[in-house]
This record gives sequence, structure tokens and C-alpha cells, in this order.
Amino acid sequence: YGYRKGRWIKHSTDSLLSKFREALAPRGVEVEKIGLLDSRVEIRKNHLVVRNARTKKRYDDLDGIHIANWRKAPEIAMALARYIEKRGGKVMNGEIISFPAMTKLGEMVRMADKNIPLPDSFFVRDKYLVEMAKRQKLPHGFHFPLIVKSVAGSMGTNNWLVHDFNEFAEIVSLPREQMVVVQNFVPNDCDYRVLIFGGKVRAVIRRSRQSDDTHVNNTSAGGRGDMVSLDEFPKEWKDISLRAAEATNRLDIAGVDIIPDSVTGKPYVLEVNKTPQIETGSNTDKKTDIFIDYIIGKLQS
Repeated sequence: YGYRKGRWIKHSTDSLLSKFREALAPRGVEVEKIGLLDSRVEIRKNHLVVRNARTKKRYDDLDGIHIANWRKAPEIAMALARYIEKRGGKVMNGEIISFPAMTKLGEMVRMADKNIPLPDSFFVRDKYLVEMAKRQKLPHGFHFPLIVKSVAGSMGTNNWLVHDFNEFAEIVSLPREQMVVVQNFVPNDCDYRVLIFGGKVRAVIRRSRQSDDTHVNNTSAGGRGDMVSLDEFPKEWKDISLRAAEATNRLDIAGVDIIPDSVTGKPYVLEVNKTPQIETGSNTDKKTDIFIDYIIGKLQS
């Protein structure tokens, strides 16, 4: 539920809604029910936006919000709560705001509005993606080619480069257990895995695909991984990686993936891995040695 003086947001419990309406109406508070799972979470120019997926209207006029049964969709709830709070509204059950990032959705939400460059992205239930495919209309600012990938995908799996509405319709119609994120494609020749242990950048691996048959650079998907000297890695990109790890509460252990736009040179953070493949992928011996040094230092501190 959410109220605006206002509106009430949630997807069920009509009896409770009626009680709220009856109690709040004499105090000048208007109450309305809206489905939490009918929300669309967007990242636009590094800022978080949450809107009603049905009406396309942003939740900008809410003075306060309470979300019941939020554990059914905790990261959407977190996005909504953070968006309302950022706009000056009140969140009744504030624990949602600090919910940890469990998937790419939560990571993006926690990194938004923190001077971290992020690719424009949106998250919404599959039925709304299917509707977009049928109508052949994307949200404003999104265009082909697009990346469509599972919010819980790893190692480059469940990750598609989509060129048109025919491909889009095919991908969004696939049976799945997790939501997908839709992103504007960042043209690239490689990406970088930045390993952070103990709040410090300890290693950087340049990952580059070795075939034109794929768009992913993951070493788990056949990409090449080369260690990069920390002195040669741009300080700005190190700072971005540390801000991303801090935003997701992963300064102790994180693998931040940064992709530089091959046209503009601008870096974007794709995700912050909580388990950054120390024992798999490329350069496993070097990664293990660096991690062991961190463990010893932690134990002796």
C-alpha cells in the first residue's frame, strides 16, 4: 500500500484497504490500491525511476508508502521505497530501504543516484514485455540493439543481444523463473573485472570475446582474460568501482564489471558480483594468491 494524502499501493488485502480508507478519509487522506508487481523500475541517466507499468505514470505524487507482503518482490519493493524517499515521501516500513541486493535488479537500484555510470535499463514483469513486443513499442529512450538478460544470470548465460521486435518477442516469451533486465546495448571491444577485497582494488582483468558469434566477454563463455597493471588502469574507473562496491555493501569482497563504450570511451558499471569467480575463469592462481593475502591481512588485523 502507499498513500499520498494520497494513494495506497499494494496488490491485495481489500479488507485492510477499506479500513484504511474509512479511518483516513476524515483526515483528508485519499487511499488507492495499486499492484506492486505492476511497477516498472527504470535506470535513466544513472537515476532511479519507478512508475506504474499499466498507466506509465511515475509514482511522483505519493506523500508516503507502506508495502505489505513486500517479501514477495523485495527488490521491486526496495526500488519503490527508495524512489519515494528520494522524492521526500515517507516510507512506513523503512527496513525495505536497506534490503540487500540479491540480483542485478537490486544492484542497479542501490547504485542509482550515486554518481555511478550505469547503462539505461528497465525491469518489469514478463507480461508487460510481451505487451511491448506485440505493440512494437519500447519505453521512451530505449532502442535496438538491446541487451536482455536474466537478473540472476551469471557467467554470461541467459544473456541475449536483441536486434529487432521479432527477436525481442521470442526472447521475452521464453519460460523463466526470474525477471529479466532490458538495457540499451553499450558497443564494446572488452570489459573489465575489478576485484575488490577489503575496500581496495586488488586486481583488474581485461576480458575480451574471441568470436563474433557472441557479444559477451566472460571468460566462462570463452573470452580471454588478461591481467592489467593497477598503475595502468584509470584512477577514475577504480573510484567508480569502489563506489559501486560501497553502494551494494560489498566493499569486503566484490567483482565489479565495467564496460567501456568503444565509441565514446565512457565506462559503465554492469554489475557488482558478490562471488567474483576466484577459483574459476582466467588467472585463477593469481586471483587465489591475492585473495589469500587479503584473508591473512584480515585475520592479523
